[in-house]
Amino acid sequence: MSKKSGIPVAAAGEHYVAFRLSAMGYSVGLTRGGSQGVDLLVTDSRGAMPVAIQVKTSSSAWREYKTKPENNHWEWPVSAKVTELIGESLFYAFVDLKAGDGRPDVYIVPSAEIARRFKAGKWTMETVWLMPAERTKYLDAWSCITSRLDAVQGART
Repeated sequence: MSKKSGIPVAAAGEHYVAFRLSAMGYSVGLTRGGSQGVDLLVTDSRGAMPVAIQVKTSSSAWREYKTKPENNHWEWPVSAKVTELIGESLFYAFVDLKAGDGRPDVYIVPSAEIARRFKAGKWTMETVWLMPAERTKYLDAWSCITSRLDAVQGART
């Protein structure tokens, strides 16, 4: 895919995550542009309390260091608000569009984990890094979201 200026990368990621969750049978609402902290609200078909998702998208998140492969990672820009936006029903979906080379990758990470990493001083820049060792834990970890929706629904019945 050729690189084009003005591609709405953020919107592509939000719509892709919404598509994936909709295909699983969940109701997904995209919030209005500029909403603070939440891009998507997700419920089951009965309207259980929603799960909130903040989507961060990169057109190409992989960073490779040939001389120091131990530094290879995926990265997404975030704001310092990640230390404040924490909740059991709030998740981050980090989308790597992989420069249009195939199906995007989505990494689902609980908000508390992202906040913990920043508060612990693991990162100094406003950037989230995921290391290759974390790939299997977070790649397509939709069960983080679906199990939370199931738990909320179970508590209401």
